[in-house]
Amino acid sequence: MSRVIFHLDMDAFYASVEQRDHPALRGRPVIVGAPPTQRGVVCAASYEARKFGVHSAMPSVTASRLCPKGVFVRPRMDHYREESLHIMKLASATGAVVEQMSLDEAYLDLSAICPVEDPDAALLNSLPLARQLKQRIRSRRQLTATIGIAANKLLAKIASDHQKPDGLTLITEADKIRFLRPLPVRALYGVGKVTEQALNQAGVRTVGDLQDHTGDLRALVGSFGLKLKQFAFGQDHRPLELGDDIKSISGEETFLQDTEDRKVLRACLREQAQDICVHCYNYWRQDRGPVLPPAALSRGEILALVRKIRRDTPLQQVALSGGEPLLRPDLPEIATDLAAEGLGVVVITNAALLSNEVLRRFPPGVLFEFALFSVDEKLHDRIAGCPGAFWGAIAGVQRAARRKFRLALACVISRLNFHDVFRTIELGIALEAEAVLFNRINLSRMTQVSAGKLVPSVEQQRHALAAAEDAARRYGIAVAVSVPIPPCVLDLRPYRHLHFGWCPRGGVGAYYTISCNGLLRPCNHSSAILGDLRTEGFAEIVTRERTRAYWRPLPAECRNCSDPLRDSCRGGCLAASYECCGSGGRIDPFVASCR
Repeated sequence: MSRVIFHLDMDAFYASVEQRDHPALRGRPVIVGAPPTQRGVVCAASYEARKFGVHSAMPSVTASRLCPKGVFVRPRMDHYREESLHIMKLASATGAVVEQMSLDEAYLDLSAICPVEDPDAALLNSLPLARQLKQRIRSRRQLTATIGIAANKLLAKIASDHQKPDGLTLITEADKIRFLRPLPVRALYGVGKVTEQALNQAGVRTVGDLQDHTGDLRALVGSFGLKLKQFAFGQDHRPLELGDDIKSISGEETFLQDTEDRKVLRACLREQAQDICVHCYNYWRQDRGPVLPPAALSRGEILALVRKIRRDTPLQQVALSGGEPLLRPDLPEIATDLAAEGLGVVVITNAALLSNEVLRRFPPGVLFEFALFSVDEKLHDRIAGCPGAFWGAIAGVQRAARRKFRLALACVISRLNFHDVFRTIELGIALEAEAVLFNRINLSRMTQVSAGKLVPSVEQQRHALAAAEDAARRYGIAVAVSVPIPPCVLDLRPYRHLHFGWCPRGGVGAYYTISCNGLLRPCNHSSAILGDLRTEGFAEIVTRERTRAYWRPLPAECRNCSDPLRDSCRGGCLAASYECCGSGGRIDPFVASCR
């Protein structure tokens, strides 16, 4: 089957959104970024501003000098992320396989939709789909997009760069070598400034020069030479990357003035680390630890804090989680202390570190909640982000079962594993799990950009729920769906054997999250800090107006909802709304991506 690849590139995305939302900016040079009176850089520039040489990552003061009449607009990243969800949903609606590269850019593989053996005939058959996608984006989002079409990612990206804005370029297989010849070598994937300089010094300036070069390119650019030669002739076999592995997480802050004030720098680093690391929950790596942060509560402080909380509320259960809690050496002893207080103890773990020596130190009655994403070893490892995670989990769970510990299976459903639910639950039962926690993916600021390849479609969710219903009915195992699936997304009534939960929003049955340093958060999905339990009482924190205000918002889309579950649902996951949209008054981005 011939390959058909689109490269979708939104035109001056941030600036175009601002011009759409503010008609007075249309036709004017718009520069999204910090104002020139402050330190900062340009995030994006409209095409009117680009004519003056303004481009992204340029210092704002330089942009102002090049374009004196430029209109500076502060970026609204949450708004751009939400807009991106709508764009990627339109892209997915074509039936294509989508690899989202950024908020405004994606590759689409339409090979299965255009099943023609002749390569160029397949590409030509895709043109109506490209025009239709461009028109849908224009009519529904009032934005323009450029699409490049080719038989591989390399050529599709070059095609989209060829004619902007609002362009549509197709590079056929028959014409690709001729099309590439006049382009500068910098146009090829993987050629940066250093490689370009090395090639130019050898007299290789265009792709045509690369095609004609008879020597071994490895002498100029090392091992990349072999791949570069293939690229020069338009050959690129890279598949779309559909995994959600996260290679790195970062944060940044631009100060208005240079500073060497250590107090200011420490406060900034602490805030960034808190913002970033709260989202590392499911991305454990062995080489992270064991680490006990300097500010972390000691074993004795944890027990004292729990006793303090119990004076204010009838606490019944404590779950120990956060990345991989077993990286903390004294976790079994902490669990022993909590069990001695008459509390139920749950350890949320990937199970790989459940050795016999560790298990021997845990008190009887502890419940280990272990994650299984699939019965497919490779798929589980990819989602877990750790090679060998599957068999490590199996071995750890089996050791816990032999010691008669209670076990529960946790399975998070995404677009990657929705098809595997029934067999995964069967494996959990075989491993002696007494219950299943079945949850859909919950988006965060970090994963929102990948919503298009993580959030299952409504039909995929229906498929997964039907499989869970079948397993619960057939095997009599309790299956709880605790992350809300609003009734406007799916009718939940057919799934009579599943137990659907709703966020208690601080009410009866609410669960709060305590960070390792004693800070109280609304739940494990939220990075918001409600108070400090080391210096404040639990009741004092949860009853004050600031906390009540956190739970109060109802999205505008839900105010006229007549469904009987409206007051339970209230728009889905409130924490996700805050994390991804910056406001609890916005609907859960999971819901938005399903519409």
